[in-house]
Amino acid sequence: MEGTAALRSPVRASAGPRFLRLKMASRREAIAPTVEEIADFLDDLPLDPDRRANLRVALSEGLSNAVVHGNALCPERPVLVVCCLEIGRRAIVDVRDFGRGFDAAALLDCRDEERVLAPSGRGVFLMRQLVDRVVFNRRGNRVRLTMRAK
Repeated sequence: MEGTAALRSPVRASAGPRFLRLKMASRREAIAPTVEEIADFLDDLPLDPDRRANLRVALSEGLSNAVVHGNALCPERPVLVVCCLEIGRRAIVDVRDFGRGFDAAALLDCRDEERVLAPSGRGVFLMRQLVDRVVFNRRGNRVRLTMRAK
């Protein structure tokens, strides 16, 4: 797949988690194929179609933020993705970039009247609305998305 280098860990212990590790190029064109690869890997997570679509959108936002804001579209800086599938329980996806990071707590609410028409600033809000849990590391260059089976 162009733009990603999959390092699959196909170990399928019957009760244990399964992992997928990806190294994605910091290019906009790499985002959609990477979302598809992650979604295919997570196909065993029981989600209704709406929640599955929500997960795809959140993944796209997280990867886009890493590529554009974190790595500044710099080809020498990959985006690292680690997916953990706990079959029947949940999926956890870590997206890490090599940028300076940001303070997630200092983000302005994109619903505020003065921010509604701003050209950016909705990605983190969307991720928080679409998956069960969104956690940033202290530096702000890694996001962990969690979606529980429902």
